This record gives sequence, C-alpha cells and structure tokens, in this order.
Amino acid sequence: GRISLEEALRAANATANGPGGVDRIDFAIVAAPVGGVHTIALAAALPAVTDAVRIDGTTDPVHASTPVIVLDGIGAGPGVSGLRFTTGSDGSIVTGLAIVRFDGSGIALLGGAGGHVVAGNHIGVDADGLVAAGNAQWGIEIVDAGANLRIGGTTANERNVIGANGAGAVIIDGASNVNATIQGNHIGIGADGVTPLGNGGAGSIVILNGPVGLAIGGAGAGEGNVIAHGAGAGVSIVAGQADIVGNLIFGHAGLGIDIAGDGLVEPNDAGDADVGPNDRLNMPVIGAVQISGGQVTITGEARPGALVEFYVADADASGHGEGLVFVGRAVVGLAGTPGTNDPTAVQFGFTFAQGGLLPGDPVSATATLAGSGTSEFAASVAAATPPLPPVVPPVVPPVVPPPVVPPTEPPLPPGPVDPPLTLPPGDPDPVIAPPGDPRPGPVTPSVTPPPPGEGSGSRSVVSGTGVVQARQTTRSPSVVAIDAGSDDLPATPRDRVDARPGGAAENDRPSGSRRDGSPPAVFAGADARLLLAALTSALVPIDALDTEPGRGPLFAFTGIGRGDVVGSGSIAATADPDDAADPVERILRTAADPARVAGVAFSAGLVWWLTRAGGVMTTMLAGVPAWRHVDLLPVLASEPADGTLANDPDLVDEEEAAADRAADEAAARLFETVHGRDAGAHAPMRRAP
Repeated sequence: GRISLEEALRAANATANGPGGVDRIDFAIVAAPVGGVHTIALAAALPAVTDAVRIDGTTDPVHASTPVIVLDGIGAGPGVSGLRFTTGSDGSIVTGLAIVRFDGSGIALLGGAGGHVVAGNHIGVDADGLVAAGNAQWGIEIVDAGANLRIGGTTANERNVIGANGAGAVIIDGASNVNATIQGNHIGIGADGVTPLGNGGAGSIVILNGPVGLAIGGAGAGEGNVIAHGAGAGVSIVAGQADIVGNLIFGHAGLGIDIAGDGLVEPNDAGDADVGPNDRLNMPVIGAVQISGGQVTITGEARPGALVEFYVADADASGHGEGLVFVGRAVVGLAGTPGTNDPTAVQFGFTFAQGGLLPGDPVSATATLAGSGTSEFAASVAAATPPLPPVVPPVVPPVVPPPVVPPTEPPLPPGPVDPPLTLPPGDPDPVIAPPGDPRPGPVTPSVTPPPPGEGSGSRSVVSGTGVVQARQTTRSPSVVAIDAGSDDLPATPRDRVDARPGGAAENDRPSGSRRDGSPPAVFAGADARLLLAALTSALVPIDALDTEPGRGPLFAFTGIGRGDVVGSGSIAATADPDDAADPVERILRTAADPARVAGVAFSAGLVWWLTRAGGVMTTMLAGVPAWRHVDLLPVLASEPADGTLANDPDLVDEEEAAADRAADEAAARLFETVHGRDAGAHAPMRRAP
C-alpha cells in the first residue's frame, strides 16, 4: 500500500531481505507535482537505514531525466542529515532524489561493510541541478562505511550533481573505506556543466585517515569527474591514497590537488624517496610544449612507468595550474634517458592532437603511479609554435646601369673611288720614312728636274716624320700660292680626311685621283691654305683643318687643269715660327706645309713657264684676291737675265738647273707672309712695286 517515506524506511529495517534481494522503496505520489516536483518537507530526522534497501526516486510517474522527488530538510532540525546509512545497510542504493537544505550532510554513510551506491542524485542543488540549495555539512559524508563504495557512475543517469554544500562535496574518512570510486560526477558545477555551484570547506573532495585504493575519476569513458569552484582544494589528500585520473579540476581557491592538505605545493625530491599521502609522488617536469600542424608535442620527465596526463591549465597563483581542458595521456617508459632534474626519472616526449590547445595556453600535468596514487599538478609551461625561420629580405640584384656607349656619328657615305694614279715613265716612287722615326729635324726641300723631253718635274720635301714626293704635270700653266694666315676656311664634308694621332704611319695616307674635275680632296693641316691656280681655270682651294699640336698635316698636290691628285703625304711643323730669324727658315717653320707644298709644286717646268710668261701671269694674278698676300714680282723675276728663251734645246739642262735654284730662292720670297690674323681675316696683300 501507500505509506510515507518514514514508514517505508521503518518497514524496510524491520523486514529481512529475502532471496529476491534488497528491499525497495518506490515512489508514486498521487498529488500533482508543484513546480514539476514532489517535495517531501521533513519536520524531523528520518530513521537511519540499518538494512539494505534501494531508495529509488526514478520510479515516480512524473520522473523524467532529472529528479522529481525532493527531500527538503529546512525544518528537520539542527545537525540532521537527509539520509543516514549505518551498520547493516551494506549494499544499499540511493538514486533519483534531490536532497537539499539539511543542517547536517545530504547523505551520510556511517559504518557498515560497504558496497553502498549513491548515483543520479542532486545533493545541495535543486531538482534542475542549476540552483544552489546546499546542505550545511557535506554533500556526501562517508565514515568507515566499508569497502567498494561507489559515488556516481559512467552514464548521465548515474551522475550526481553535488554543489553548494558548506563543508565540501564528498569526504571519505577512515581506513576501512578501501577501493571507493568517485566517477562521472559534477562537483561544484551545475547539471549543465557550466553553472558554478562551488562547495565550501577545505576541499571539494577530502580524504582522511588513510583509506587506500580510491579512484577519483578514471581513464575510461564517462569515468572522469568535473570538480570545480571549491573554496579550498580540488582534491585534498590529507591521509590516504587515491588515483586521480581523467578529471577536469579547475576554479578552486586552493591547489587542484593538494597532497597533505596544507595548501602548499609539494616539492619534488631526488629519487622520490619520501613517503606520505600518495607517497608524495613527484610531479612531472614539463620541458616544452610545441604546437605544429594540428598537433602538440610535449617533452619533459617523470617517474618511470607513470601515467602522465596533460591539461590546459587553469590559472593558479602557485603557477601549478589545475586541469581545465584535457589534452592527452601517455605512460612513461620504465627505462630511458635519465631526467635532468631527477636522474631517477625518465625523459619523455609525447605528441597529441592539438584539440582546443592554443599557442600561449599554459599546460600542466599530473603523474599517477600504481600503488602510490597521483601527484600534484606540475608547473605550467606555455604552449608555443616552432620559431618562424628568420625573414630574409629578397635578394635584389644590384641595378647595373647599361654600359655607356659613346654616341657615334653615322659613317659618311663613301665617295666615289678614284682610280689609282698612273705616273709618267721614269718618275721616282714616293719614299716614306719608317713609322715612329724620331728625327723631327728641319725641313729640307729639294728639286728634281724632269726627265729630258718631259714637261713635268718633282719636288721632294723631307721632314723628321717622313719623305713626301709630289709630282705635277706642266701641260697647263700653273702657279702655287700659300696663305698661312687663316685656319677657319670652309670644307666640304665629303672631301674631309681626319688626321689621327699615332705618327707618320697613321697620318701618311694617299688620296685617290679625281678625274671628274671636282675640287681636290681636303686634308688636315695647321694654319695653312694651299691654293692652286692656272691660267685657264679659277683658284681651287684645299682647306686646311686643325690637327694635334706638333703633328704634321696631310696634304695633296694637284695637276693644274686636270683636277688629279697626284701625290700626298705628311709634314710636321718642328719649330716655333717666331724663333726663326732667317726669312727662308721662318717660312719653312711658320708654314711648314705651305713651304713644303711650294717647294714641291714649283717644279722646273712651272718655273720655266713663269719666267717666260711673266707679263700675262702678272695681269691675271693681280685680279685674283687670293694672291693679295703674295708679292708677284719675284715670280716674274725668275726669267733668265740674259733674255734667252728657256725652251732653247741647247739650254734645256742649264736652264732647268738654274730654274731649280731660282725656285728655291723664289719659294722663300714667295711665301714670306704676314703670319698674324684678326678675327680669322687674311692679312692685307702685299703687292710688288
């Protein structure tokens, strides 16, 4: 039938358990739930359970995923606990209840042989598991209740939500409580896994008086607890031994795991030879945490054979952060590279999936060794990514400016090629001194008479840089004049031949003959102008061009009336014209080129003709402006004094020899010129009296 909870407990204690197992107390409250729950408000303490019994709030018809049967001890009296199990109650089970606001503990397991199970309850929080309704003492108090107790389980229905209790969540006190298991619970946090519902006291879970073999959490699925927001330590092991594995422990005012319960970090010792709670197991030492490619590699050292668990650490004032986010676990080898901090430790290097670990997150760890228990949390080390390679600026090749190519003038189009010069039979060949001849020496003119019966002759001009022999026909009357007073006469580009440095071998270059009647080619010269004239043609200029100081000019001689260039060569000026005292020497040194040209041009035939045609020549030359610098009378004075005809066959040899001598003397007088200039203008002509 239907009875009250108090009556049911008394009946279960009074009735021996039969072959069917322990007694059961199920719920089927007829009254409608208030606020979704059935609340049993106690005015006094319920009787202690002395026989094994199963109290199951999940049997109420309105039960869903959370408890609907609420035991409220606000009026039960001082020091009263919600449910108490004593000797004889071994194997009793409590599930599906919300136990709140008792002045004592929510559930108290006091004595017995053990085997009790507390699972699927809200202790110190409301039926929804989100609102604090704590009990004044412990959520679950276990004192010498025997072995093999189980608090929680691996499924969501077995999970206890234990929060807001004054003394703490769970206390296990007594050496008889061996092999107790606390798994899958939310301790200090709401049913949603988020809402803080911290427990007070020295720790969320406290172990006293030497129980051993305890398992808080586990490596299996659903075995780990969430232990959070306690006023003291997460797990405080004052005396006893417990493996604390697979739990998330964070948000505590004290250490995440406090061995000895003194609130201080337990230092590692060499060889880990000390004893005490959990054998005071040395904590791991993390060397480095490197994130790369979605993985994290953690290196360090720990006790040989220890199970090392790594966590993203919760901030902790001690620097030994708690375990906020699980990263991974691995077992250290029994042998390996000795540790650097403790030679009896073994170095490790483990790699896990990065998961939620981010660069900069602190990482901590615990070590658990069979028979000893679990260490405190290790000092945190920040996760890092491998150092980036140094940034090397790109190698910029030096800017190499393009080679400076001096501008070059396009070559002049080639002029017409003159046919080679054909010399009359018997003419001597030009004689050129070897290149680099060091003898600058004075200029020595000489006259070679023409062969007998020919109307031509030659004049050689010798200098230190070479010997030039020029020839001139005398088929037409001709006369040569030299003007050394101008160096800026115009030139026809086509007819220009530039002198180059390097001596006679480079400068001595013959020109071709011009048979088209065009002016003769232009050659370089220094302050000289060569004019060729004839009775039957106008004056033909060969413009002199500047060359290097001290170099001889190139020059040419032209057959008058034919336009043929019949010879060429190079003559070097060898002295300062102002230093010459002798008029002839001054002529030769002041205008070396004109002197040489004059000496060559005045062949024997030319002088012979001039001496016999003086009157006509005087008339014609007097009307030519180019002869204003030349005294014409000496030229006409070359006629023999005895008045004999120069073309008398009997007198040819004698006359030619005399003509050569007269030509030399006439050349000196003929080319005595005024050397000074004014703005490039010629000096005034000196006319013969």
